[in-house]
Parts: sequence; C-alpha cells; structure tokens
Amino acid sequence: MKLRLNKILGLKLDRYTRGAIFCLVLILLIGLFSNLIATSKPWYVKHRDKTYFPAFSKKKTYDFTSLQNTRLTFSVDNIHWRNDLSLGKFVFAPIPYDPGRSDIPNANYQPPFSKTKCVNIYGEHNCNLQFRHWLGTNLKGEDVLSGLIHGTSVSLKIGFFSILLALIIGVILGMISGFFQNDTWKVPLLSFVLMVCSIIPSFYLADLFSFFIGYYFHWKDTGLLIGTLMIYTLSFLLGLITSYWFGKLLHFIFRWKKKIHVPVDSIISRIIEIFAAIPKLMLVVALASILERSVTNVILVIGISAWAGIARLVRGEVLKIRNQDFITSAKALGLTNLKIIFKHILPNIAGVIIVTFVFGLSAAILIESGLSFLNIGVPEDVITWGQLLADGKKNFNAWWLIAFPGFALFITVLCLNIIGEKFKSLLDPVNRGFN
Repeated sequence: MKLRLNKILGLKLDRYTRGAIFCLVLILLIGLFSNLIATSKPWYVKHRDKTYFPAFSKKKTYDFTSLQNTRLTFSVDNIHWRNDLSLGKFVFAPIPYDPGRSDIPNANYQPPFSKTKCVNIYGEHNCNLQFRHWLGTNLKGEDVLSGLIHGTSVSLKIGFFSILLALIIGVILGMISGFFQNDTWKVPLLSFVLMVCSIIPSFYLADLFSFFIGYYFHWKDTGLLIGTLMIYTLSFLLGLITSYWFGKLLHFIFRWKKKIHVPVDSIISRIIEIFAAIPKLMLVVALASILERSVTNVILVIGISAWAGIARLVRGEVLKIRNQDFITSAKALGLTNLKIIFKHILPNIAGVIIVTFVFGLSAAILIESGLSFLNIGVPEDVITWGQLLADGKKNFNAWWLIAFPGFALFITVLCLNIIGEKFKSLLDPVNRGFN
C-alpha cells in the first residue's frame, strides 16, 4: 500500500517535503534502534543445542565450551564474537561493531570498503564480508559507520531536549509578556514593594540552598547541574511568592486598598533584550568551556542560549490576537486569564510554535556538533557527529572521517529546514488565501 502523507497529514505536500519527511523518519528510526543496528553482540547464538540472545539480554557473562571441551566464561563486553565463529551458529547485527571500540588489527585509518583483518587461534586472515568496516576506521580502529549510527541518537536527543527546554521557557515568558502587558496584573502596593526588595535576598537564599543541597548530593562533582538549577529557580520563586503573600496579609490586616499595575511586559522585555544582546555563539562557547563536559550540561547550555528569540516571537504573536473579538468575548463571559491562555491563545499560536521547534531543532544539532568539534561539548566516551568530524582534523588524508559525518549532518539539517519552510508557508495568510 502506497503511503500518502497528504491524506495522513491533511496538507498539500510537494515531493520535496514528502522526501524530507521520509528521510527524517528514517534518521529517527536509526537513532531509536541504534543499539540493535550497530553492536558487536550477536542477535542470536546457538551453541551446543542452547540458544542465546546477547543483543537483547542484560546478562554480563556467558559460559561456552571451547574446541578442547574446556568450559570458558566470557564477559559480554570483552568477548570477540567474530573470532570464535567455530563455537556455534551466530546471527550478527547489520553493523557488528560497538561505537568507540578499537579494532587493533584494522587501526591506523583503514579506508572505506577495504578488506578487514581478523585474528583467531589460526592466525590473521581476512574477515567475512559481514565484518567489513564499510565506512572505514579512524586512528584507533573504531568503526566510523557504528559511530555515525550511535551519533545519530545522541545528536537528536541533545537537539530535541535542548530546544524543548528553550521552548518551555520562551513560550511561558512570551505569553505572559504579550497577554498581561503592563496594565492587566494588579497587586497590592506593599506586595509589589516587598517583591522588588526581596529580589537580591532571594538570590542569596537560592545560592544558600543550592550550595548545601548540591554539596550533599555531590552535584558539582558529577556535573548534574540541572539539580542545582532547579533548586536555584524554586528558591528564588519561593522568596518572591513569600514576599507577595506577606504584603497581601499586611494589606488585609491594616485594610489598605492601594494597588498598582505590575509592568510585566517591560520587565520580561528587558530580560529578553539582555539575553538577545549577547552573541549566542559566544555565550554557548563560554558556558560550555566553564561547565563540566556532559550531555546534560550541553542541553542546558543550548536551551538557555536559545529561549530569548522564541520568547520575542511568541510575544509578538500573542499581541496580534490579544485584542481580537473572540478574546474580548471570552473575557466578557467571565473566563479566567488561565483558561483564555490555554483554550484560545495557545491553540492559535501552536503552528508558530511547531515551526519554531523544527527550525530550532536543526540549529541545536548544529550547535552541538560545533561544540563537540571543539572538544568542549559531550565527554570523549560519547560518540557524536561533531566528534567524528573532530577526528578528521588529525589526518586530512582520511577524508571519510569528514565526508560521512558531514553528509549526515547536512541531510538532517536540510530535511528539517525543508519541513520547517513548508509549514511556515502553510501558516502564511497570503498562501492560505486570506487577505
């Protein structure tokens, strides 16, 4: 049955967009099943009428009987399955190599499609066709194709979660700024004064809590700064909320009725301008070089550096529909601000958010590859496309270390940009037939 994306999505998609969606889905599937596509553990082993499934099992050791009828215990991580084919019947993965695992006989930059050497009890010989290093090896003998497949998973994960973090921050702040403006949220005067005065003490409170809790859980040792960031945020908000309710309590006790409009839009807009004024590349490189190398920190760095543009875009979209008739009718019917935001405003800007997510995902993947290329991103034991490109700097004659990861990066970003441009054109009122 022919897959018709036009009917499934309900959109008029040209062949380039359909091809981009197909390629992107294929890349996503490769990333999701990378641990089964590229692994040195066989899918199936039959040894003396017993069957094993090492690639699907969590067992750490296997007991085999050697050719000399000697029972041997092999560690799953250390056994070289391809050198012991005489022990039984094997079914290997399409790429029978682990990422980052050295193949010493085939080290020193073996080119693509070259013959692969195997070593067993009978000596050195050429491996079967299924054990070829199809895209070559690097200096240590690590398989490039296996690293490329596993790098797909890491790059997509970092790109997805980093842009998701940026979207959460940007959408929340952008909607609050655009909807409330400077004349919607009224608070007691004393509450506002206490909140302003508690900003600096709240920072000190957050720093104190994060220090003690981070020291107790050793977050600074392990590099899990997301816990410290959460404690910072919650402690700071706790200080502001406490000041707000304390001010309301004083107003209730002394029967003060003076209220003031909180300039929400001005405050958030100034924060956005501060972040937007800092060059993104400089901010990313500075934060990544200071923090410990970990996947979590890379996600935080990219997410923190990308939210300002999203918040500005969402604010502008909310301002377009804030004073339209259906919003005014919802207010007249007595709907709360929260219901208006989630039932009327958010569905109307969902398309813009999706397009922003698609373009942001491609940008996040490029930033992660750049950080890994500069050796300030993920740890060295985590294989990414950027690290494969960095290996190409050591030997420019090993062209395959640059060509294949660069092509994978190019195809992924191109597909995302094609899909983003198509959805952007569908959201354009002119292209939809509206004036």
